[in-house]
Amino acid sequence: MQVASESTRRLLAFSALRGIGPAALKKIASIPRFASIDLRELEEQVPALKKALAIPDAWEGADKVAQEQLREAEADGARIISGVDPDYPRLLLETSDDPFLLFVKGKLAADPEKSVAVIGTREPTTHGERIAGRIAGFFAGHGWSIVSGLAIGCDAIAHKAALELNAHTVAVLAHGLHTIAPTRHKALAQEILDAGGALVTEYRYGQGIQKQQYVKRDRIQAGLAQGVVMVQSDLVGGSLYASRASIEYGRWLAVPVATDRDQKNGESKVQANLLLASDQEKARADLLKCPPSALRRVFVLRSKEDYAQLLTGEPASAGGAPTLGSDVTDLPSNAPELSKPNDRELIVEALLARYQYVRSKLAEVETLQQCLSDPMTSVTTHDLDHELETLLLHLDRFAAMLEEQVSSGQVIETSTRLRREVAALVRVLNPVIHGEVPQPALAAVFTLFRALAEVAFQQPALSENQRVSSTDFAGTAFLK
Repeated sequence: MQVASESTRRLLAFSALRGIGPAALKKIASIPRFASIDLRELEEQVPALKKALAIPDAWEGADKVAQEQLREAEADGARIISGVDPDYPRLLLETSDDPFLLFVKGKLAADPEKSVAVIGTREPTTHGERIAGRIAGFFAGHGWSIVSGLAIGCDAIAHKAALELNAHTVAVLAHGLHTIAPTRHKALAQEILDAGGALVTEYRYGQGIQKQQYVKRDRIQAGLAQGVVMVQSDLVGGSLYASRASIEYGRWLAVPVATDRDQKNGESKVQANLLLASDQEKARADLLKCPPSALRRVFVLRSKEDYAQLLTGEPASAGGAPTLGSDVTDLPSNAPELSKPNDRELIVEALLARYQYVRSKLAEVETLQQCLSDPMTSVTTHDLDHELETLLLHLDRFAAMLEEQVSSGQVIETSTRLRREVAALVRVLNPVIHGEVPQPALAAVFTLFRALAEVAFQQPALSENQRVSSTDFAGTAFLK
């Protein structure tokens, strides 16, 4: 087995140069005879390459790294492929941010166009476990390859469902092929290989686990597939990265509806499902970070009869908010009808939903801040600024909702959970707002939000060091 083609070998060496990422590799690969022409001729056509090669001994060091990677891959029985190779997945190559270099152990699907990503929370409910296996089994039974991330929970269930049907499955890793994470899934990884599946990663041998790498891993899962099935997810979770990427890439996203039982139990891991299955178009688009027009590619799965439409990517029906089908409701036929919540409960739920939005945006800001400090990522300050603006928007909306309830005299301080969540949000936001944040307006809106929180809850949720002084209330009309 050839570890890498000559073209890929040279691209691998280029990738070890400082400042040479996927975009530069694609530029180099577009030059005729790039694998054989002189470096000086290449660098004249690629400014980033010229800058990288200007560093003393840069090429010698990069070539040494490439040779080490080739030896590691050969010893491990793996291959390294690039976008110039015929077996590099076309679906991934069509995306805007494919890694252009992949480390592959095992065999890619014989028909890679028939691939679906089945992903979800690491802590699915009983219904989520059943749906993950059922949907993966449905696609596997139709000859599709199941793509997932080898994680605990929905990912592992999807892989196992494929294996049980002797179907192909691909595990996308967030680290080098020298290790398996989580370690409890070493046996599952070997089963995938023994069954003719593959382990795939963009990271070199020796590259360990870093939090931000899971974001790229999730996007590659979406890139390898015709669409993504998000089995279950909270409003903050890694599954949303793959879900958003699928929509961004012009592909589809399928979301099973949450059962009455999971809703009644207040399961946090179905909150994204609840929102995406609702008729709140603006909120759905905000969660997926897409224009409202892209929501037409979101499929809401009410029952197993809806699965067939995913094979073609064409909706079986359209319009209206989804209803629960018999296949996805866990309640017995004689179960009593759920009581309708009163107005106060609805207000609290609406505030909690907005709280979840703020926390999700805050989590993305924190992840991007970590990515900025890592030269291996392609995240820019522009990406961080965009997320900060979004966080500002949601925090402002949260403040407005609190203000409305204060001014209308609604009693919301009776919700212990809401008080607890708001207090937690204040604690988490404090260091973010008062740290090195390039958005001064964010601090101003947070001051307003914190003041509103104190008034709304009559200060039972906030400790002394979290309260604002009376001068901070100046200019807030509702307090005058």
